[in-house]
Amino acid sequence: MSIKPKWQRTLDLGTLIALSLVANYLAFLVRFEGLIPKRESTLMIQMLPWLVSIRLLTCFPFRLSDGNSQFISIRNLPNIVFRVTVGSFISYLLVHWVFNSAIYPRAIFPLDAVLLLWLIGTILSIQLIYHEAVSLRLSRQALSTRLFLMVSVLIATVCVVVVLIDVNRVKLPYDRSHPVIYDNDETIDVYTDDYLMALASAGDIKLVGLISSTSVAPYNKWVQPMDCETLLRGRANGVANARSSGLINLPDPVCGTIGHLRKPASGRIAHTLPLRSEGSRLIVNEASKATAAKPLVVVMGGALTVVADAYLLDKTIADKLVVAWLSGNDNMNGYNTYIDGWAAYIVLEKLKLVHFAVGRGAIPYVPKAKLLQLPDTNLRRWMTDKYLNLDLPGDYDFDAAPAISVMRSDYARKGKRVSFSHWTTMWNNEVPIFKDDPNGKTLVVTHTSGDVATEEWWRALMNPLAYTRSVVD
Repeated sequence: MSIKPKWQRTLDLGTLIALSLVANYLAFLVRFEGLIPKRESTLMIQMLPWLVSIRLLTCFPFRLSDGNSQFISIRNLPNIVFRVTVGSFISYLLVHWVFNSAIYPRAIFPLDAVLLLWLIGTILSIQLIYHEAVSLRLSRQALSTRLFLMVSVLIATVCVVVVLIDVNRVKLPYDRSHPVIYDNDETIDVYTDDYLMALASAGDIKLVGLISSTSVAPYNKWVQPMDCETLLRGRANGVANARSSGLINLPDPVCGTIGHLRKPASGRIAHTLPLRSEGSRLIVNEASKATAAKPLVVVMGGALTVVADAYLLDKTIADKLVVAWLSGNDNMNGYNTYIDGWAAYIVLEKLKLVHFAVGRGAIPYVPKAKLLQLPDTNLRRWMTDKYLNLDLPGDYDFDAAPAISVMRSDYARKGKRVSFSHWTTMWNNEVPIFKDDPNGKTLVVTHTSGDVATEEWWRALMNPLAYTRSVVD
């Protein structure tokens, strides 16, 4: 039974709308490697009605929806390409000139066009095979051959799309099932302690250590000499407030390295004198319990001193731990490297390091005012009262990137392997610089998702399971 022309046109119209929607969505998936940020996702949805309307306007005058079987021909391929290209060009003008939307990704337009052409080609190929099978009465073998070729092309195309989505996707050497130690200097300039404690309390991670470490003046001109008790007091206060708010599974904080590792005259790592801190011994102890298959993860927001010191105490732990860290810069010439350049070099050369070279847009957005949405506990008051000079912590959890990566495998997007290149000077201190090296021991994460980070941070702190009981003084 044949379909009436107007119903054929209606069917073609619906098909064109569906293909336009699918092509646009696939274009965003490819552009953002399978994980579309919230801002771009919202923009995609807002612009879809306009873009689909443009597709319809540019296709109908050129009889794209005509059910005539003569349309199914290679001779019409230039016309199809022309229609799709015109639609993409008008869409670009509408988005970037009429709506003046500078944040709409330009790469979407060519990607959308190519994917739409592929989808239209697939539909036309199916129609062509059906037409030939009916009108030419193809043999079963000839029909099977055509179907096999078309399915093969489809599978190959899907594989290409998957590769495009997955290319350069970072595969981190750890996840939430690994034991975790956290080391940092201050507690009142970030919220990373609070995030990790919420994870531990809810049973999301096994937090086996909290360490406080820093280098001091004159080597680190930004931090005046202090004793271990002074540094520990802040972290101990955070743990006490968390415990009084119902959080459990929290280890007692211990003192890490106060000072820096000194580069020996020989320039050889083996000749470095260790500092032998309590935190260093804790890392050795926990790493000894781990395995190469499931190493200890040392999440760090400051200098790499304590984990380098642990390596100096026991070199057999090198394969049983992974360091997740950020330096505050794209390379290693950031503050966290400056405060102990020799320790950074030791870790770069001897340990498995995942370095997060990310900016403000890739970390959790934590405005002070929104903290009032957290459960009314001592922990919340501790967090809202946090303040250090330079207006920290501000509206972001600046040290959270390595911690977020433990929970969310979709947080890290792109990365590269690097190895030691040379030394440079930063504020009169020597710091190591790395170079791209496909065989390097260190993985540098260059792109992450701020949306994932923010979503995960708030999920953890709002999780009722983190608060086993509510104790408010």
